[in-house]
Amino acid sequence: MPVTVALPEDVVRRLLPTLSFVVQEVEKEGGDANDYRVLVRALACSLVDHANSDDDQTLAGSSPIKPLPMTRPTHSPDVGYNSPVLHDLHEDNTLPRPCQHVHRIVHDPDEGPVLKRARMDDAPGDDEGMGPEPEIIEVSEEDTQEGSPGDKGEGRIEDNLDIVNDEEEGREEDMEGADFTDAGDMGDDEEEEEDGDEEMEGLADSGDLEDTVNVEDDHEEEMEDSSDAGDAGDSDSDSDYNPGAAVAHLLLPGQCKRKGHKKQEKSSRRKRVGNAKRRGRGKKGRPNWTNSTTLPPPTTNSLQLLARLSTVSSQQEFVQALHQITAQLMKPSLDSVEWDDMSLGAIGKRCQVLEKSEGLCDYKLMLSYLQLMLTCDGRYKEARWKGKKGPSVEQCAREAGTTTSNFQTWRSQGTRLLYLASAASPFLLLLFAATQMRVDICRSKSSSMEDISGFAWALRCSEPKHPYHKLVQDLILPQLQCLLDLAPNAPWFKLTFWDDVNHCWSRRHFSDVVSIRDILDKAEVNFFYLPPPSEIWTCLTPAPMPDPDSSYKMAPVHTIKTGFRVPTNRCPFNTEEALEWTAVKRETALKAVPVSSLSELEEKLDGFYDSKGKKNDPDSYILIDTGICEGQTLFIQDADSQLVAIMIPNMADCIPHVQHSIVPQLQTTWPGEFVRNHSDRPNYSYFCWHGSYYNRYAERGYDAPESASPYFTLKEGQTTVHIQRRAPGHSKEFLQDIGEADLLAKLFQDVMSFVNVRALLPGIYKELTVFVDHLPLNDHSPAYPFSGFVINVGVATDGHRDGFDKLACVVIPFGKWTGGELCLYEAGFVWRLKPWDILIFPSGRITHFNLHFTGLRGSLVMHSDKGGDAWAQGEELGYNGWSHAVAR
Repeated sequence: MPVTVALPEDVVRRLLPTLSFVVQEVEKEGGDANDYRVLVRALACSLVDHANSDDDQTLAGSSPIKPLPMTRPTHSPDVGYNSPVLHDLHEDNTLPRPCQHVHRIVHDPDEGPVLKRARMDDAPGDDEGMGPEPEIIEVSEEDTQEGSPGDKGEGRIEDNLDIVNDEEEGREEDMEGADFTDAGDMGDDEEEEEDGDEEMEGLADSGDLEDTVNVEDDHEEEMEDSSDAGDAGDSDSDSDYNPGAAVAHLLLPGQCKRKGHKKQEKSSRRKRVGNAKRRGRGKKGRPNWTNSTTLPPPTTNSLQLLARLSTVSSQQEFVQALHQITAQLMKPSLDSVEWDDMSLGAIGKRCQVLEKSEGLCDYKLMLSYLQLMLTCDGRYKEARWKGKKGPSVEQCAREAGTTTSNFQTWRSQGTRLLYLASAASPFLLLLFAATQMRVDICRSKSSSMEDISGFAWALRCSEPKHPYHKLVQDLILPQLQCLLDLAPNAPWFKLTFWDDVNHCWSRRHFSDVVSIRDILDKAEVNFFYLPPPSEIWTCLTPAPMPDPDSSYKMAPVHTIKTGFRVPTNRCPFNTEEALEWTAVKRETALKAVPVSSLSELEEKLDGFYDSKGKKNDPDSYILIDTGICEGQTLFIQDADSQLVAIMIPNMADCIPHVQHSIVPQLQTTWPGEFVRNHSDRPNYSYFCWHGSYYNRYAERGYDAPESASPYFTLKEGQTTVHIQRRAPGHSKEFLQDIGEADLLAKLFQDVMSFVNVRALLPGIYKELTVFVDHLPLNDHSPAYPFSGFVINVGVATDGHRDGFDKLACVVIPFGKWTGGELCLYEAGFVWRLKPWDILIFPSGRITHFNLHFTGLRGSLVMHSDKGGDAWAQGEELGYNGWSHAVAR
């Protein structure tokens, strides 16, 4: 039988926060707080029901104290103790929902603390909550006038200041690394506007989901005046959190939690609450660093790969496949296949034999990729020891009898396998073959660099506190140990490498676990050393084709040197003025004077600029139709022989299939996006997709201690180590759908290979390749020598400069349209490009915009992130200040 007691209302109100605090402390210690939680619910529900009966009842002052009927919960045999039945509360024996009747405490100068009913639309959502005991707001007499919170019941309880500070600082902590994930102003001459900063979501770091800030991506053009192109990595990149808008409601503990963050009003500076201190800055504004005891969590895809690998022990067919691969390595069974017999029995036998041999081929291919990577690494180390320069990628590709692009793909796949083998053992390749994971591991369309690195440290550093520990210890390790005992002394269980100690080439068997791990750890992968292995691993102890750059014939080059000087100043307007400025300049650009030949263009440019390299008439433009080039590549230089613009007109003739294939392929990939459109209308927007590597928002460790580990070092004010933010990472769109990214890269591969930057701009080519040649895990950029590419659909940009672009960008429009000319403001050029014409220009130094267009128009833009210089520039490889922790 339930026991009913009557408690005075003021006692209930004093008791409720105390019991709430007890519940939280008990649960924090891992105890059972069910009894306390049920009592808290009963107290709060009766309090709310009592308040609903009389909205004007005050909590203090002259109001009489009314006893509240309270009921002790009893165990229900049908429902169980975790769902207690509260009698005398509701007739149906169910708990009332306090969130349905939200009341707020407001302190009135005359009446004291008063409980007021809130509007129903003020009820909290899933992202709102309160601490164990809310503050009471002091309300002045003016605030109790008509329409004030005190009178209308629309006041609010401010969160406890500590809670507000934690929320504020948590958001700031999340933004310190600033997610990569969005491309931002990608350097496309015709690229997207960014109303909102970039996000590295899914980023890349899919680790601490509670720390992830979800920000809506309204793109805004990066203006040279509003975003300094120098140190882009230090900019705050998210909408500001407004703690003044946070409301604490009278809720039961555990009823409403803060999960996620709604989009807040944008501001140039984050608002502060009271005297809340901003964490993350030590003395003199420099951050303090502390050690973390835990690794950052792997990405979701990393864990999926780990789970799939573990099936080699949980499914019998994979166990059989593993032993079959090992047996076939000694005696391949393909010789016994009879191809002349077409009976069902013979065909079935062939299918069985070939299916079994599939794993064998995968293993040998993966081992070849891994050995290729080790051989390249050894060649470079041997050359350095001899005081020589190591072979270039092109030389290695020619020696391997393949193209540079194909060789880079092989090396990238070998690097992935090497990194994973160093995390566990080269025998891991056999497990990949048995589980048919070769494509998932090796191909970028299936797993990103972030996924592979997360997979590697999840394998190597697995500890009992990790949820995936049992997969590694109980399912994967036993199979590796079994292979260690079974593996014969055969060449397909050995690796050849350069011995830095003895300065000679050497060979080791996989069973030499410690030596092999040390060798693989020292290979140059342009990414962080893996942390030391966990104790569970101690049990593993033993008894020429033509280069694509020259595949297409480039048109002869016609060079024009002008008196123009590429500007070094900032953009002539700020972001807020861009729309109005562009509207005015479009009108003047429409009056551009056309030229009919290259000779006439040279005549017009003679005297077009003054002695300072600026236009004599700021509103003058020259209209250049690419038809005047007569099949020649037009190269316009400034007074210092620097690049102003290069126009290549003959790609469609060299690669005719692109004119008919890419547009329908994009329309199939993005249904409803690539359609006829017109840009001259209010609130016009366009679609853009980024497939790039970015380093502009990386968390740099220049001020971290010299021995700091990027895996275990926390910056002051942070609660999670965001390892992926400390190295270059992929754009958000790339990570959201890797298969789509791989498809788009293949669609435009011929186009991107056609642009021969090396022949036209050798100096720029050399500078651009430094970053892309040192991408994490030796990843390969399909837009080489650029670090990424952007696809714009229906593009018509307002005036902007791409301050984050390095040196130059490549613009290639495609589709069928009228209008849409590309204007270079300071140079005074209006380019009327045909589909698949190529324009190269310094997008970070010349202001550019599009005229309005009508029709079907898209563009491919290749660019490099200037922020990559912090990772690798010239002869200096800074690795974002983590060079001491990078394997090279």
